[in-house]
Amino acid sequence: MSKRKMAVVVDACILHSAGKTEVPVSKACREVLDEIRKQKCCVALNKELIAEWKKHKSSFSHTWWAAMCSQGLIYKVDKYDENLRKCIARECDEYKRISDKEKEDILKDIHLAELAFETSDTIFSRDEKVKKLFFKVKNQISELADIIWINPVDDPEAVEFFKEKDDMKLRNKRIIVLCI
Repeated sequence: MSKRKMAVVVDACILHSAGKTEVPVSKACREVLDEIRKQKCCVALNKELIAEWKKHKSSFSHTWWAAMCSQGLIYKVDKYDENLRKCIARECDEYKRISDKEKEDILKDIHLAELAFETSDTIFSRDEKVKKLFFKVKNQISELADIIWINPVDDPEAVEFFKEKDDMKLRNKRIIVLCI
């Protein structure tokens, strides 16, 4: 296995929701993005996620994106894990509680899991539906077992994720309990 890069995955829904208002959703997403930038944490992207970001970014996240680029904090991943995609498709077909629509939803967002698997296993997303679908199949697919899904709106500790750099494993365990 190649060396994994320390980077987080930020779903487009976070960029869309982050704004300058004090509305709880907007504020929570903005605070996470600000903390990612302040801590100089890289953000992992591939072509699919870049396309989503371009469609859904807010004026705040546009400025944030420019700052991240200027600081060299964007990590582009060009490869796709066909084995992971095939494994998930096969497991969805065999896993009887997953409908065809749910399988389609999982495969639509598989790029998030691929990026997480290539980096630090961490996804920031507000998409609870997809998180629950991945959670349904994670026990059958070992690559998904370690992925940490953090919803900054529902998890008051989301910003704290970046504060204790020296103890990543302990922090990850705390976040898993709060988020999955």
